[in-house]
Amino acid sequence: MECLEGSEREDEIVAQQMQQALDEGQLDRVSDMIGNVLDHFDDEDDEGDEDEDDDFDMFEEDSV
Repeated sequence: MECLEGSEREDEIVAQQMQQALDEGQLDRVSDMIGNVLDHFDDEDDEGDEDEDDDFDMFEEDSV
């Protein structure tokens, strides 16, 4: 099998496969599944008493 990594041919193959998946509606199903998972986690957050801002504490800037 020919090595295609980093080549224009690889990009063409990926683009063709993505277009085929889009045409067949596969990406819509994946999008729906991701949306359902995110909705599930959003519903869990709504039920808790936890402050919404607490989710982002780990992303605060470090002081020097």
